[in-house]
Amino acid sequence: MKRGEKGWHLYETDENGDFTGFLIRDLNFGRFKRDYNKRLKEINQDLVNIFGLAMLDVDKNRVAPDGEDGKRTATIKVKKNGIVQKIEYTAKQYFEEKKDEWLNAHCERRYKPEYYEKYSKLPQRIKDQLGAIRT
Repeated sequence: MKRGEKGWHLYETDENGDFTGFLIRDLNFGRFKRDYNKRLKEINQDLVNIFGLAMLDVDKNRVAPDGEDGKRTATIKVKKNGIVQKIEYTAKQYFEEKKDEWLNAHCERRYKPEYYEKYSKLPQRIKDQLGAIRT
């Protein structure tokens, strides 16, 4: 930047022209976070409707249900490769699979898909411990 220039043009804006606080890059991070939070809210609403998790805070929950809630099961019709199948899911499996589907479609993933499949099967307390080690 030259002397006297403002740094506002380095930051991304949303659809309304408001600054998101993120630097401009290939991935519009502000829009990505907003869309990701919207998708998590939809998944949480599905957990309430399909699995009956009434105590779930639909707007704020960002992790898969664990414990007894995570073990609740439901049979869901899923279309895979053009064939409709009935698959029995636990609430935890459903949350992780739907979240990973969306992330695979909307962002670059650092590791192979097998890593995310195995990671999603870990209990939340183990994920929290791994997160503490990484930071």
